[in-house]
Amino acid sequence: MFPLKKGKTTNQAHVGLPEGTFEEEHGRKGFYGKSAHLYHTHPPTGWIRFEGKLRPHCFDLNRLKPDDLNDAEGLPAAFLGNDDVRVSVSRRSDPMPFYFRNADGDELYFVHRGRGKIETDFGPLDFEPGDYINIPRAVTYRIVPETRDNFFLIIQSKHEFEQPEKGLLGQLQH
Repeated sequence: MFPLKKGKTTNQAHVGLPEGTFEEEHGRKGFYGKSAHLYHTHPPTGWIRFEGKLRPHCFDLNRLKPDDLNDAEGLPAAFLGNDDVRVSVSRRSDPMPFYFRNADGDELYFVHRGRGKIETDFGPLDFEPGDYINIPRAVTYRIVPETRDNFFLIIQSKHEFEQPEKGLLGQLQH
C-alpha cells in the first residue's frame, strides 16, 4: 500500500506538523502495524462536555482495600470488567496460603510496587516493580511477596495475551 495524502500533511508522523494543525493517530496495534494520521485545525481532544455512559473516568486505585491486603486468604478486588476482560487490584501483603488456578482466562499481572516470588507449575519466578507476569489459563500459582507494601494491577482476559511486535530497535533488554 502507498500512503494516501490529502490537504496539509507532514512527511513523517509527529515531526514538522504544518502550522495550525493538530495530529491525531489511529492505530490497530498500539505503536506498530497499520495506522492513520489525521491533521485537524482544532485539537481533537479539546472537549468541553461529555455525555452518556462512555465518558472518561478517573479511578484512584490507591483507595481500594482488597481483601488480600489484610487477609492472607483474601482475593483481589475487581473494579472494571465486561464479558471478555476483568481488571482487578491486589495489595497482597502475605504469601497466599493456597495455590490458585484460573480456568476462566489468562491473567496479566503488572507489579506497580513490591518484590517477591511467584511459584508456578514451571518453577519459581522472582518479580519486582515494573514487571509484567503473564499467567496462562489453568496454570497453578501462588504469590509469595517479600515486601509488605505491594500493589498489583491484574487483567484477566478470555483471550490469550500476545507479545508486542518488535519495533525498529527490537525488544527492550534489561
